[in-house]
Order: sequence, then structure tokens, then C-alpha cells
Amino acid sequence: MLSKPRIIKRADEPYVYLARTVSMADLEDVSSEFSRLRDLLGKNEPDEAGVSIIRYRRIDMERTLDVEFGALVAIADDPVDDLERGVLPAGDYASAVWTGDYGGLVDANAALLKWVEQSERAIDVQGTPTGDRFGCRLEIYRVGPDDNTDAARWQTEILFKLI
Repeated sequence: MLSKPRIIKRADEPYVYLARTVSMADLEDVSSEFSRLRDLLGKNEPDEAGVSIIRYRRIDMERTLDVEFGALVAIADDPVDDLERGVLPAGDYASAVWTGDYGGLVDANAALLKWVEQSERAIDVQGTPTGDRFGCRLEIYRVGPDDNTDAARWQTEILFKLI
């Protein structure tokens, strides 16, 4: 079930990540990337890791996506071996929360995109020959399999930065 979409203001937020280029099929099994991320964070800063995220930098649904498998953290400056650091940009975002199995996320993203198209706002995105490049497009995994074994209770916040 998708919550009612809304526009929210977000402050800058630091995160660490593993950057990857993947196909849509590869996204179906992201657990290994998140396990690697948690292992690296656990070795370096075990108390720092926050919720897991996927940031979509570039999307070409027919070919590949540039994504960052990440975790929100408290401080953006400290180096972490084999992980990159970044800051999610502040601004206005379209937001909705998907509650349920991850299999529904493609349709939930499409519904939020449609809602933005029907509003007075526009997504921070640039079309290129290699796909759409987003200012900031995220999925934040608020409740997942590590928190609750019942997939019907998983919660994923979907966010698109607006211009």
C-alpha cells in the first residue's frame, strides 16, 4: 500500500555508499551489496550505520542503472575503508511510503512519478542519451527483513528531489 504522496523539506544528510552499475534484474537481489556495506561499516564505525538506502543516479530501464547502495550516517567527513562518502542534498522532495513486499516498489515509484507530473512541481532530472540523471532519487528502507520477517510490514520511503 502506498501512502498519500506529499512534498517535504529535507536538510542535507550524510551517507556512505558502494557505487555500482547494475541491470534491473540485478536490483532484484541487493542483499549481497547491503551485507558488504554493513560489514565494511562494522569494521570501521560499528555505531554509525543508520538505515539502508538506494540512491538512483542514472536510470535506463532497458539497459543499466547507476546506483549507490548506502546507509545514512552521522558524520560525512570521516573516511571509511572501501566506502565512499556523500551528502544527500537539501531541498523539496516528493515523498511517499510503500508498505509491503519489495516487489511492489516499481509500481509505487511509478505512482509517485505520476503524482508529481500532475502537480505544479517538477522532478530534478535531466534526460541524456544514456538515461535519466537524477538530482536525488532515493529509496530509504525504514523497516525491512532485518526488522520484521513479515514482508507486509516492510516500509520503504520513496523520494524524488524537486526543482
